[in-house]
Amino acid sequence: MSDDEDDIVQRRGGGDDDDSVLLPAFINKLLKMLSDPDCNDTIQYGTDGTTLLVVDSSLFATKVLPRFFKHSNFASFVRQLNLYGFHKTTQDPDVCEFQHKYFRRDRPELLKMIKRKVSAEKADASKAKGELEELLASVAELKSRQTQFESALMQKELEKQMLYQ
Repeated sequence: MSDDEDDIVQRRGGGDDDDSVLLPAFINKLLKMLSDPDCNDTIQYGTDGTTLLVVDSSLFATKVLPRFFKHSNFASFVRQLNLYGFHKTTQDPDVCEFQHKYFRRDRPELLKMIKRKVSAEKADASKAKGELEELLASVAELKSRQTQFESALMQKELEKQMLYQ
């Protein structure tokens, strides 16, 4: 877990309205950065509003990140973007532009579709745990049936002995 409070979900919209949307803290902080005029010189939407552009990554790391996170590490910020499904739009190391199919300047209703990726290891562990629980339930059922059969067999043996006496 990082300092970014990844698993904390915050209500977007500020009120108790039914139409407010639950969003991960990281996404809320990202939106706050983009709407903060003091951050416009370092982070902004791309020209068409479908990308996120970090204009000056070193200035962004020293000026903006510490205001919103407990760190000033640009690589950690990029890692968080990647965990939420953002992808870099170019291979150019000097251009820091990221894209997500549900991150659009004029489409806030899409934001609820942005989810943190579940690691393959966690997904596999969860699947294995479910399969183990299923197997244990099957074994318990088989043991119960075996006990019933043994009891029925003993009953038949007793009946057989009574018939031949």
